[in-house]
Amino acid sequence: MPMNSSALHDRLAVCSWSLQPTDPQDLVTKLRATGLHRVQLALDPLRESPGVWGDTANILQSAGITIVSGMFGCVGEDYSTLESIRVTGGIVPDAMWEQNLKNIRAAAALAAGLGLKFVTFHAGFVPHDPAAAGYAKLLQRLRTVAEIFAAYAIAVGLETGQETATALAALLGELNCPNVGVNFDPANLLLYDQGDPVQAVRTLQPWLRQVHIKDALRTPVPGRWGLEVTVGTGEVVWPAFFAALQQMNFTGDLVIEREAGTTRVADICAARQVVLKSASQNMPVTATPGAEKTVNVAVVGLGFMGVTHLRAYLSNPRARVVAVCDATRLPVNGVLAGVAGNIKKSDDIHLGPDVRVYCRLEDLLADAEVQLVDLCTPTPLHAAQVIAALQAGRHVFCEKPLARTSAAAREILQVAATAPGCLMPAMCMRFWPGWSWLKQVVTEQTYGRVLAASFRRLSEMPAWNQQGTYAAGNDLGGALFDLHIHDTDFVNYLFGRPAGVYSSGVIAPGGTVNHVVTQYHYPGGPAVYAEGGWLLAKGFNMAYTLHCERATLDFDLARGAGALVVTEFGQPPRTLPCAGPDGYDGEIDYLLNCLANARPPQRVTAQDGLVALEICEAEEQSLRTGTMVKI
Repeated sequence: MPMNSSALHDRLAVCSWSLQPTDPQDLVTKLRATGLHRVQLALDPLRESPGVWGDTANILQSAGITIVSGMFGCVGEDYSTLESIRVTGGIVPDAMWEQNLKNIRAAAALAAGLGLKFVTFHAGFVPHDPAAAGYAKLLQRLRTVAEIFAAYAIAVGLETGQETATALAALLGELNCPNVGVNFDPANLLLYDQGDPVQAVRTLQPWLRQVHIKDALRTPVPGRWGLEVTVGTGEVVWPAFFAALQQMNFTGDLVIEREAGTTRVADICAARQVVLKSASQNMPVTATPGAEKTVNVAVVGLGFMGVTHLRAYLSNPRARVVAVCDATRLPVNGVLAGVAGNIKKSDDIHLGPDVRVYCRLEDLLADAEVQLVDLCTPTPLHAAQVIAALQAGRHVFCEKPLARTSAAAREILQVAATAPGCLMPAMCMRFWPGWSWLKQVVTEQTYGRVLAASFRRLSEMPAWNQQGTYAAGNDLGGALFDLHIHDTDFVNYLFGRPAGVYSSGVIAPGGTVNHVVTQYHYPGGPAVYAEGGWLLAKGFNMAYTLHCERATLDFDLARGAGALVVTEFGQPPRTLPCAGPDGYDGEIDYLLNCLANARPPQRVTAQDGLVALEICEAEEQSLRTGTMVKI
């Protein structure tokens, strides 16, 4: 049975440092804004600034706020890189041990005065080899910390993340201190790239005292930090995580932590909703770590994109292709002929004799075995087909654009809001090697702020735009809505919705926009523009250049394996590898993972599909009127 949402709400709390309060009253105000009345309290401000924080206990009690646990930090911790925190983190550095010991004694006394029974901290990097230098010393220091808190009948929780769960479990087993447990943070396992959170929490079950609710994305660049994100938008599979907690009968506190971003209260409110929904939903989850759950897929539209998607499904262990659908282009004896597109040419696909073949969508939707409908049909068909599939109770993956107009996309979103299935538009550049890492670069300011950015996507006129079913004039939207929308979406992904756009371009005799150059207006920067069109004499190319405060990042597909070049100031240019599956495989694997683990897609949402259309429509208006258009 799922967890009880009402009871779960009474176990939720917020980390005080996540709200960045200036004083106890400010903390009360911000806590009330989150809708929660329980807090894990940072003890260091009380020790360092008693004049400001000395009356914290009385102020919180008067406001009806309960302190569920405490937290203290260590002196000299440097989180600028993974290597720096490995050296400076926790109680590991000898140079800081005496001062840390003094502060820990003070923190224990403060915690006792507040009536706390549990206090957490980062002990520092735990060597994976017990024979490694420093392991025995860390054990001894942890015993000292445990004794200090045990004198006040207080338990201590070690934060997870800087080491694998197996290494931490081995340390705790050897430590064998009854008052030492674990404050489990699933996001830290991802930020430090130290394993799967669901499997890790099972490993650490005997020591589990408290859980932090935080989310993250693993780093696409080995040796760098992962990216902390709003709960529900990262790689923690929350339904599976809560299923694991339920199976182990965990009844401790669940404390929301947010250590990045500028909208902390809103992010905490969003996290609360994810927790309540994920923990109480009846959708099935993957209960066994590492087990694959298969999604039954049907691909509709068997042109280049349909064939591309089919190939991705056939190579993915989470997918089982059960049906295909096309009005005219059908497999023969289970073999679907390959086609050419702007990125690559596909070979024939052998579907086998068991894949069912349909000519009409309504017949496919009557197939009870189909769970996910993948729409790779012409743009004018998208809105009606997405709505039909959602209303039939299916999950839907729809190629871009989500619809021909933003008005039609809004109708889709209205249906999706109450439909049992998930809807995800295909925005492959968010997953493309050499591009996907930019989200982390921009958010973390890896090379400083982005000062200027340009994007380019150019192709020869596609053959399908000139013939057959597809020769529908402006109904398809031309290069603006078919090609350039990739970069419009990516600009929004990196920098948010622009305040306005100014566009110029080339309009074909039939009225479609075949080439567009757009300046996206962001007050205060960065300067961003993108160019896209079908005027290239031959072939296809995509590129970007980001000028940051400390480096220039340049990608050009024409350079092949050396496509991505990073030039930091004062350093020679270096080529970064862009290994891994392409964006088509990446987005499909992400969606299958979401569905198999009963969580809605967050990296790309239906709302993102609508926003991309709204911006493109503003670009078209600007191009046709010669004016800047506000959004």
